[in-house]
Amino acid sequence: MLTQDVVIILESVETLTIHGSVYYQIQFHIEGSSTVQSARINPEAFYTNPEPGDKVAVQMVLGQFMQAKKLN
Repeated sequence: MLTQDVVIILESVETLTIHGSVYYQIQFHIEGSSTVQSARINPEAFYTNPEPGDKVAVQMVLGQFMQAKKLN
């Protein structure tokens, strides 16, 4: 699939700095699944201050997070 809209639940969130750029390293599961996945996200594609337990609507393009919106 080129584009995909999913709802995820955040399991953990860490802030990383790589070569002066900030990223979120997250672990999450897709709603309805128990499989935990991980991703490194550019904060420009995510909302401010994500926390474990957040329910998030995510737009993905070619498996990359492009936009995220907190639902709860």
